[in-house]
Amino acid sequence: MELVGSSFTFPNLSLEEEVLLVKEFCRFIELDENKIKIFLKEKSIKELIKILEENSLKPILINHNIKLEIESFDEEKWKELLDVSLSLNIPFLLVNPGKKPKWLSFNIASSAFSQNLKRLLSILPSNITLTLRIDVFSLINTFGKAWEILKEIPNLTFLLDTFHFYISNEEMDVFREKDLSRITFIHLKDAENIPRYYLKESNQVLPGDGIIPLTNLLFQLKENGFNNFIVPEIRRLEYEKLDPKEFSKILFMKTKNVLSYVF
Repeated sequence: MELVGSSFTFPNLSLEEEVLLVKEFCRFIELDENKIKIFLKEKSIKELIKILEENSLKPILINHNIKLEIESFDEEKWKELLDVSLSLNIPFLLVNPGKKPKWLSFNIASSAFSQNLKRLLSILPSNITLTLRIDVFSLINTFGKAWEILKEIPNLTFLLDTFHFYISNEEMDVFREKDLSRITFIHLKDAENIPRYYLKESNQVLPGDGIIPLTNLLFQLKENGFNNFIVPEIRRLEYEKLDPKEFSKILFMKTKNVLSYVF
């Protein structure tokens, strides 16, 4: 298991500033596409590689807002993202599923989504693996639905968000008798103690400060084969007002405390 720092957690910092923070806690970093674009307006990809190398950080994934839609496929956007990933030697490509059109059944929408995944695979370099985000607000809103896609896309991996899993109301039994080494990333965060159907992204809290049984969840995942990357990734207005250095210390301290019961 490896901890990964996330650019998403530090919206007020530049890419260079967050690198200096993350290197104190991790060997890996999940970069933000928008911050990369801002950096490249004035500097080169070679300079970015040098900054990461000098700080002993390996970029593992690019977090972005591009959706793999059901009714369209924007090949150019995906190629641009792949070009940056290749330049930075990033081994995984994040896939954000779009929403289900209201007029389509889930089965038809899922079939169309799988076809677009195959189109994406057709332009994917052999040294990059697809990682599908399980997003409770999208077509692929549960782990069970994501797992079904493996029947058509057997070399797919997953990103599981603990906050989204909790909102989905899916039982942990869904993980039994499955090879959970397929889950490449866990975005670790907790939730306020309010009814699930009221929860929004703004109700995320630090690991261990909320209602999600994170220790039990992580234990189930580990018992079924997960041993990959854990990303404490959280954004909340109150946290953004804190000093980034102090907040990062608190974030990783609480994360390590939760993980100490399992790993």
